[in-house]
Amino acid sequence: MTKQEFTQWICEKLSAILQFEVQNDMAEYILSMQSEQDLDEYCRSLLDIKSPVHKQFLLDLKKRYKLFNQKPTSSVLITRLPQQNTKTQENEEKIDTDKKQKKNASKSKNKKYVNMYSDEGLNRQEVFLKGRHKCNCQASKHGLISNCLSCGRIVCKQEGSGPCVVCGELVCSNEEKLLLNCNNNKSKELYNRLIEQSVNVNADNKALEHRNKLLEFDRTSAKRTTVIDDQMDYYSVNSGWLSSKQREQMHQKEEERQEKKHGSRKTKKITIDFAGRQVYEEDKESDDDNNISSINDSEETQPVIINDHLNNPLIKMDLKFNDDAIKKIKKHSVYFNNPLGQHDQGFNRVQDAELMLMTDPGLCLSMHQPYASLLLLNIKNNEGRTWFTPHRGRLWIASTAKKPSQEDINEVETFYKRLKGDITFPKKYPTGCLMGCVNIVDCLSHEEYIEQFPQGENDSPFIFICENPIMMSNHFPIKGQHKIFKLDKKIH
Repeated sequence: MTKQEFTQWICEKLSAILQFEVQNDMAEYILSMQSEQDLDEYCRSLLDIKSPVHKQFLLDLKKRYKLFNQKPTSSVLITRLPQQNTKTQENEEKIDTDKKQKKNASKSKNKKYVNMYSDEGLNRQEVFLKGRHKCNCQASKHGLISNCLSCGRIVCKQEGSGPCVVCGELVCSNEEKLLLNCNNNKSKELYNRLIEQSVNVNADNKALEHRNKLLEFDRTSAKRTTVIDDQMDYYSVNSGWLSSKQREQMHQKEEERQEKKHGSRKTKKITIDFAGRQVYEEDKESDDDNNISSINDSEETQPVIINDHLNNPLIKMDLKFNDDAIKKIKKHSVYFNNPLGQHDQGFNRVQDAELMLMTDPGLCLSMHQPYASLLLLNIKNNEGRTWFTPHRGRLWIASTAKKPSQEDINEVETFYKRLKGDITFPKKYPTGCLMGCVNIVDCLSHEEYIEQFPQGENDSPFIFICENPIMMSNHFPIKGQHKIFKLDKKIH
């Protein structure tokens, strides 16, 4: 039986017995054993001798192993020519056979099977990893090295000799301790080698960092999920605390207010007092406030109560106040008019225009090209829309993804050349990107725009008056949205 046939037979039998595919490396490792005793010891650690199938395979393997070892080790046949039977040819053939034998020996050494399971401890199938790795078996599965004299940790052979994984103190076996106490060159080399060895604890450190991150996230959960209700404003109609009926009524009132504020002056009512020679314009703001408060109070809501009666009665403070100031406060304060401190009527907060000019909330408007570039280059000073906006201050400008045709570009450039004279226009009009920002000073209706700008070029119902345009040198790709939208946090 050749070596290849023998290895194939071993792989087939072991695959059937162990119920998984056995590679040729294991068979070659079995063949490389020098004695039958080593073969028997290895097979007993791998197989179950109590099983008759395993026992029969072991007997067959020993018989074939004896027959295989009886054959000559060299299978190279030396062919000799009858005509040239000289000593030089014999020497050359011997050299060739020696080279081939060395090559075969080197190949067999490279394909050595390494047993990954340890023969120590109670569990013989315990995996023994190469190098130092943290292990919590306490020498029950691997051999004992020693105890750490600093923290008391039991170090097994899987962790190996070296710094303790807990406290960093040097831990070594008794033989290594004797060698270290000799104080010679070998002891110094051993000490340096043990100190340099480290345990792979990167995974443990990452797990601890992730655990701390989750604990911190859970600890700050209440702070992060706190709702700051700044949206309950005078113009807020999409509040989550309103019912569907209240939301519809608020939306109708909002449309009526916008129509009264920005609608045509033809529908406004004016009262003329001929006797007093005065003109009065109808004012319904107070009625609107009463209507909004009636909508908010149409359904029962939880009142806000200031619990002054829960103060400690044992603490008595003699406070002196100015009587004139208290009388003035009582006239305008809701708290003094309501004994329980229940604020039944909501306060309608007015947005500060100066504050809006100082802050940058990151609002953006999408515009078609070439109008976006012309607005940021101060060639175009205003932008028209069919809807009104209360926004004042910085507004970012983004170009839409639609590419303008050359005819549209030429038409717009010709219009502004006639309007403003000789102007240098940009060579390119980029699309689908964030280009710059402007400051919205005012939003005028068409009638107000004609009064302030008689020669204005815009015919839209509402016109945004823009100042201080800034064009960015680098344009960021962005996907526009309808009307004024909030920029992504990654960009702004």
